[in-house]
Amino acid sequence: MSGLRRRFGSTRVRITVVTVLVVGVALGAGGWILDSALHASALRAVRGSAALQVPWVESLAAHGALPNSLPPVDAARLTLVQVVGANHRVLAASPQLAGVGSDASEDGHDKGHVDTGHRELHHLRGGPWFVDSATATVDHHAVTVVAFTSFSDYERALNSVDRALYIALPILLMLVGIASWVLVGRSLRPVERMRQEVDAITAGSLDSRVIEPQVEDEVGRLAVTLNSMLERLQLSADRQRRFIADASHELRTPVANVTAALEIAKRYPERADWPAVADDVQSQNERMSRLVDDLLLIARTEHASSLGPSGSVDLSQLVRDEVQHLSNEARSLVHLAEPLPAVVLDANAGQLGRITANLLENATRYARGRVEVSVQSDDDSVSLIVEDDGPGIPVDQRARVFEPFVRLDEHRARPGGGAGLGLAIVRDLVANAEGGITLTDGPLGGARFLVRLPLRVSA
Repeated sequence: MSGLRRRFGSTRVRITVVTVLVVGVALGAGGWILDSALHASALRAVRGSAALQVPWVESLAAHGALPNSLPPVDAARLTLVQVVGANHRVLAASPQLAGVGSDASEDGHDKGHVDTGHRELHHLRGGPWFVDSATATVDHHAVTVVAFTSFSDYERALNSVDRALYIALPILLMLVGIASWVLVGRSLRPVERMRQEVDAITAGSLDSRVIEPQVEDEVGRLAVTLNSMLERLQLSADRQRRFIADASHELRTPVANVTAALEIAKRYPERADWPAVADDVQSQNERMSRLVDDLLLIARTEHASSLGPSGSVDLSQLVRDEVQHLSNEARSLVHLAEPLPAVVLDANAGQLGRITANLLENATRYARGRVEVSVQSDDDSVSLIVEDDGPGIPVDQRARVFEPFVRLDEHRARPGGGAGLGLAIVRDLVANAEGGITLTDGPLGGARFLVRLPLRVSA
């Protein structure tokens, strides 16, 4: 039952049904209009037949009294005439109308009509009859000339047209339905093929692509979009796998150090310096804790709402606070551009604090003797600039330093080197704050980081 419902609920069925219904309504309306137009045309052709017989009736009366039985009428179609006087008395009539009272033509006194049901006309051959009337003068008295014109030719023609429409309409609808079914099926065949190809793609085969049609239509653009999406998914999956591998590698080192220290201490407990072992374990634990915190923060930056609400933040005061949080050795390297302007912007304080702290930590780690920090603002943005006099970063490596776990080879062996997540976190946090970050050579000879953020609230 569900398969039947799914089949009849498909796009192909819906388009075919709608097409047949629309065409059916259009053909039905067209047939009704055609039938009405033909009927109106036939009525126009016979209307006024009574007025045409008035001179003939008056001519007969001019040569003497009207005969009770009128002679045949010379007309293009079979026409019978009835002359009605006062009190609806039949004065003369065609022989075929013998016994037909004047009440059979009363409806025709005002306007012409096709009489198809009067019982007194049933015996007349040639019907149905178009009944029309006009006024004539006989012996100085007004009489009514009623003309009965045969409508059979028109009726047969109209019936033939109706029968043709009754036969042609279902045939046309069937042809339209078949054509729609075939054309829609042919149009949707590439879509179904792409669906099957995408359905067959798994997490382990994201390098597969759907076949793109040669034509540049909606289906072709859909194939291009699907391939572009698959490429983005593959890149994302590759980055995720590298990220997990790098995170595992970074966590393995402190875990291995703790394991080695504890195993040696347990093997030679009488010679182990337990306070030193405890300090080593605590140091490695703090290293793992920082790494886990950084990994969680990178994961949270994918959802800006999880970083907390925004508020008014004095960026200059925030920079001073973060400098105070540095170690004495690192703080001695930092020089603030005084006076720092009081700039208040609408942002997340924790987010801005982490950006500033990571840039300061990166600069003091590689600076030889000086780190300069400044804050600038204009009408619509505020800039945080951190530069050092360290070795700098080669131009071809500047994009890589913002990737997770990337550390340049010459810095990898330095004691106190981080896990390579600081600048990646800065990049993500700046992007979530709708800002931008650039890395250039600074006047001090080292790296110069410029963070530009939108200034929504200024003071």
